Amino acid sequence: MGMKGQIPVLEMITVTVILFVSFGIFFPERNFDNRWQEADVATKGRDAMITMDRVNSTSKYSSDLDALNSFLNKTIPNNIIYWTTIEGTAQSNIIVACNCTTKQIGDLTNYIGRLKLNDREILLDIRPSALSPIQKSNVLIIWGRTDLGAYKTDILNYMKDGNGVIGMADAAAPDASYTEIFGLKTCTEVFGAAQCANSASTQIDFRYTTNASKPSFLTQKYFFHLPIRDLANLTVFPSTVETKSPAGAVITCPNTQVFGGNLTFKSASARYWICNSTHVFMDTNNTIWPDTILREKTVFSVRDPATGGSYNFSMSYIDAGGNRTYMSFKPNPMFRFDDVNFKSPAVLLYPSDRDDDKVISYDGSYPNGRPIPTVTVNNSLTGRAIWSSDFLSVNPGHDRKLMMASMVLAASKKRTIETTLGDLRISGAVTPYVSVVNRDMMEIYQFNLGLGYPF
Repeated sequence: MGMKGQIPVLEMITVTVILFVSFGIFFPERNFDNRWQEADVATKGRDAMITMDRVNSTSKYSSDLDALNSFLNKTIPNNIIYWTTIEGTAQSNIIVACNCTTKQIGDLTNYIGRLKLNDREILLDIRPSALSPIQKSNVLIIWGRTDLGAYKTDILNYMKDGNGVIGMADAAAPDASYTEIFGLKTCTEVFGAAQCANSASTQIDFRYTTNASKPSFLTQKYFFHLPIRDLANLTVFPSTVETKSPAGAVITCPNTQVFGGNLTFKSASARYWICNSTHVFMDTNNTIWPDTILREKTVFSVRDPATGGSYNFSMSYIDAGGNRTYMSFKPNPMFRFDDVNFKSPAVLLYPSDRDDDKVISYDGSYPNGRPIPTVTVNNSLTGRAIWSSDFLSVNPGHDRKLMMASMVLAASKKRTIETTLGDLRISGAVTPYVSVVNRDMMEIYQFNLGLGYPF
């Protein structure tokens, strides 16, 4: 009787086990990943970006890391880390590696070390560098003729990371390494000796283009829009002269000891005095007395006594400290450098692929009508190489300083990573934002805000 009672119990247990096993086979457990954390950080990133846009501060935060940190520390929970990348525009802090002398580094820093474009400061940190290894930087300047054979691999690898190279030299015949980096050969190699007589002009012309796809366009775009800085010195304002505003009211400087400077562009020259943070008085007619009152964004002309013509400028910025101005040259397709120190080199060159659009400026023409280059650009899929004759060796005016600044910005790496990423979970997310600014020059760039959880 006892055994008969145990058998049904065993059968029930067996059936139960079979049922559970069957359910597990035919109805397996389903796990669903709702990816909540990824959606959460993506939403927070989008909300932060929309807020920046609504308060019209995206441009400010994309170029001012301290301001961005302050904003995000107030809006993002402290258990989330963030990072940013900016693509498509020159960095606000550009490290320039210069294979040049200490004096040349000092001159470059004085000429173009501090720029301003579209309301943001651009600082050029110019450092000495060998060619192997190359200083970690955004652009490399090789000043003077150098045999690049031993350094070709280092330079090409440097360019593969998106960095640019500028070679400033009255070049000898380029070797294979120079040709590979800068895309140049002698005129004789490209066209044959009969087409390479030097019919140089007395002026250096820009090859003006409005086609943004042309290799030379970016350097030219900076030249015609980038405000060039002039550092003024303490001077005496000629206060005995009445200076009137456009409305006719007499305006005087707060005192006679003010900062003054001299705009030099080609053979034109104009003295100016910074009376305060809103007004600059300028002598545009070479009379040694101020005749024009300038505010920010005022367009003015400076007379060139050598030609009888004039050049148009804009007073882009007046420094609040009272000792700096930023002035931009207004475009003229026929602009020329009439400077004997900015000439074609003794060894005449040309782009090895015969592409005229790589010539940025030229000094007359070859017999076949092709321009004799003084500045060329060689674009690759990653970096940009610009070659130029040495036009900074003797007392450069603002036009040549502006040309140098334009070359550096055009060649420099256009991607900025503002913070170093730590380890992130898979739940990190990046919110892109395409921004357009156009105070001095139209720039279209992408600002990316990333958020994620650290381990």
